[in-house]
Amino acid sequence: MNQLFEDLVHPADPSGTSAAWSPVVDAVIHSDGYEVFIEMPGVALDSLEIEVGIESLTVRGHRVFPPDVGDGVYRIEGHYGAFFRTIDLPSEPDPASLEQELEDGVLRLRLRRR
Repeated sequence: MNQLFEDLVHPADPSGTSAAWSPVVDAVIHSDGYEVFIEMPGVALDSLEIEVGIESLTVRGHRVFPPDVGDGVYRIEGHYGAFFRTIDLPSEPDPASLEQELEDGVLRLRLRRR
């Protein structure tokens, strides 16, 4: 029973990596492709692993707790640690068309359809 609860709260992706949290995703379908917005404040673009699958898009990364807060932490509502998010797409995207931009804590991914 404990393992069932743990799997619900911290699921593992197909590679076996456990996620401490899962970022919020908005996905838009355009006539020529997809646009995906993923909220991830405090995460650097170069620390992300982005994988384009046959009909999916997976983002993996890690958000580090700020080291300079000291011992005076009163409340923590943010999410830290490893994360991944897989977004199912209705048709196959073109991996070579991937465009990525991270601004104001929102990752924006654009892909054309094949």
